[in-house]
Amino acid sequence: MVTVAIVFYNAMPYFPSALRSCLRQTFEDFELLLIDDGSCDGSLEHAKEVELLDRRVRVYADGRNLKLNIRLNEAVKLARGRFFARMDADDIMMPWRLEHQLEMQRKYGECFLGGSAISIDLANNVRGYRSVRKRVSNIWQARHLFIHPTLFAPTALFKKYPYNESFLFHRSQDAELWIRVWDRVRCISDARPVIFYRESEAIGIENYLGTAFGLAAIAFRLQGVSSIGKLFWLGRVFANTWIVCAMVLFGKSRLLVGLRSSTISSADRLFFTRLIADIREVRL
Repeated sequence: MVTVAIVFYNAMPYFPSALRSCLRQTFEDFELLLIDDGSCDGSLEHAKEVELLDRRVRVYADGRNLKLNIRLNEAVKLARGRFFARMDADDIMMPWRLEHQLEMQRKYGECFLGGSAISIDLANNVRGYRSVRKRVSNIWQARHLFIHPTLFAPTALFKKYPYNESFLFHRSQDAELWIRVWDRVRCISDARPVIFYRESEAIGIENYLGTAFGLAAIAFRLQGVSSIGKLFWLGRVFANTWIVCAMVLFGKSRLLVGLRSSTISSADRLFFTRLIADIREVRL
């Protein structure tokens, strides 16, 4: 019924927890497709070990480093499931994710579906609640439609609207896709958390600049937007980039990461902390 796809590159030491969480779903009619993007840290060897232990796991590796946007399209082509679920190699899936998102697909019909997340740090400590955007009032806001690894949709929809494989978007392939489809396909963002989303307190300048470069290209290519509108969004991208770079240089990146999440109650924090511990203790 479902293909869960993880594209991984040097994903240790978080990879084992990600795989455990995928294999501990309340819904069991799925395959776990693991696509290596040229890892050299033991991730591929671990994936092959798991493949031997669980018949639902398939590993694909060709030794090349092609980047996420190309590998995601490859995963869609290899998928056997009627539905396709995104997942990242350093995140942790909630046990109810597949069951819940299948119910949502039945409720809303064919759509791109995303969920919210619980933010965790590198040591698996719960940071807060990552909400989703409920309304999109203009095409530029569509870049924040989903938390990418929560995405769930019919496989046929991913085939109809593939990721852009240009190197321009190797860091912003999700935003490019959302902007391209937001007025063509029904897009639903659900408030129930479906993953633990891992966030480092440090922001990598190189990665952020790659994302900003892609966003600038997206703004420049916006359809149905005037030249003044494009210049406005380009200005926003460059201004945000300067602010982020300045805060990183002055050691304030932790503040930026903290702004992405809202606080949760003590009871919820305890619940999710125990849930992470339970998932990490699952034996493959």
